[in-house]
Amino acid sequence: RADRGAGKIVRVPRLQIFDWLALREQGITVALPAEDEALLGRLLGFTRMAPRPVPKNVQALLRPYQQDGYTWLAFLYEHRFGACLADDMGLGKTLQAICLLAAIQEGRIKTAAGVKGPHLVVVPTSLLFNWEQELARFAPGLKVHVYSGSERTFEAKDGEVVITTYGLVRRDIEQLERLAFHVIVFDEAQAVKNIQAETTGAARRLTGRFKISLTGTPLENHLGEYFSIIDLCMPGLLGEYDRFKTGLKRIQGLALERLLRRTRPFILRRTKAEILHDLPPKIESEVFLDLSERQKALYQQTVAQVRATIDEAYRTKTSGQAQFIALTAILKLRQICLSPRLLTSRADEPSPKLSFLVERLQVLLDEGHSALVFSQFTSFLDLVEEACARHTLPHHRLDGATAATARKTRVAAFQRGEQPSVFLLSLKAGGQGLNLTKASYVFHLDPWWNPAVENQASDRAHRIGQQRTVSIVRILMRHSIEEKMMALKQRKLELYDAVMRGVVRGSGQGVLTKADFDFLLAPGAS
Repeated sequence: RADRGAGKIVRVPRLQIFDWLALREQGITVALPAEDEALLGRLLGFTRMAPRPVPKNVQALLRPYQQDGYTWLAFLYEHRFGACLADDMGLGKTLQAICLLAAIQEGRIKTAAGVKGPHLVVVPTSLLFNWEQELARFAPGLKVHVYSGSERTFEAKDGEVVITTYGLVRRDIEQLERLAFHVIVFDEAQAVKNIQAETTGAARRLTGRFKISLTGTPLENHLGEYFSIIDLCMPGLLGEYDRFKTGLKRIQGLALERLLRRTRPFILRRTKAEILHDLPPKIESEVFLDLSERQKALYQQTVAQVRATIDEAYRTKTSGQAQFIALTAILKLRQICLSPRLLTSRADEPSPKLSFLVERLQVLLDEGHSALVFSQFTSFLDLVEEACARHTLPHHRLDGATAATARKTRVAAFQRGEQPSVFLLSLKAGGQGLNLTKASYVFHLDPWWNPAVENQASDRAHRIGQQRTVSIVRILMRHSIEEKMMALKQRKLELYDAVMRGVVRGSGQGVLTKADFDFLLAPGAS
């Protein structure tokens, strides 16, 4: 600064450079080294960053906005900042983060050389297997460990990837905080938006060279949550929370503008609407979840009963009768995959599908999107509706019991409603004839016998008049009859038809045999 005509050099911590920028805006001359000027220029308008080549080991074709996101993450990594990637759900935040990890492994980022420590990915429990699957699919060259279970041990070497959950970080923070991680990825970072919560406190104690928060909803209710998510990946950028908290009510107008300008270089958000031209009209994905411990015990016990029932039927009944008995018995396993509550009277039975769905719906509604939710089982739609009410998620419902006049009213209420909402539909009643283009997300809660019927249901949203890309998500249970059915869908469509509809048609390959049921009931993955 100028001080009575004499030039004076002042050294400031790098994050406080943004305070000097604020002084500039008030007309005070602030000279920064050329290197910092260039850095700030690129940070404030990252589109000028030179595109990075995608790592050779990444098995994916990146869309232009994903390439930009990866370039931005690499730039922030090189300059030792932090990042909050806040793209809408379904736009590939996971893939962009995986690209950074693969680029570091390949030595494509010069400052990565010699940096020690494994990478850590922290996720909600429901996404543990999904991340494992995505890493194997997109970056098979990365060695991955899952840190979970009662016998968990930490054995990862430098550059390897460890996946764990927020719950385990909270439980094991005394051990984990002693480790030096390389990159830490906090997926669905809104899980630690409450700065006072024990899980948030534990996550903030983890040490990493570079931290990334992934969230479609960086700001849900108030700026305190925004502070928590930004401070997780950029500690100190917004100062101390106690000081921030005292001024929360005054953060509006110019103060809010300053806050957003300060964080803008480190948060990247693209909505589906903004990048529509980069997207195909329909994006389909499958999410595999793990059975809960109680669910697994009930499932295994039921498999034993079903196997005995089928063995008995094939010994004592005609082939047609045996098939009918077997299909009816298998129905129980499909219900357990949705929720054990469909077979037991216990209201506290956990359902990973339901938990995952509610998490997704909360994010989507906060992002301003509406969704369709399909199931063949109205008894499960009852549980979904109950969960929507409990979490105050605006919703409508239509199934076979809905009167014709009510159908029109509910469709109109969903389509014309000003606020985003959820439409719960039974596949049979809501699978055709409806125009539900307000929705840009579709969830299928149980596998369906015929892809054409499932597509008809999805096309309630993906049809003429739909201006947005539609994302279709199938939620399936790993190591269960659902996983086997997906294999059968590819291998033996007529058998799949018979299993899912409870009807056997044709002859030869299409007829259910004892061997087919043995395959469906066999333990392990398909």
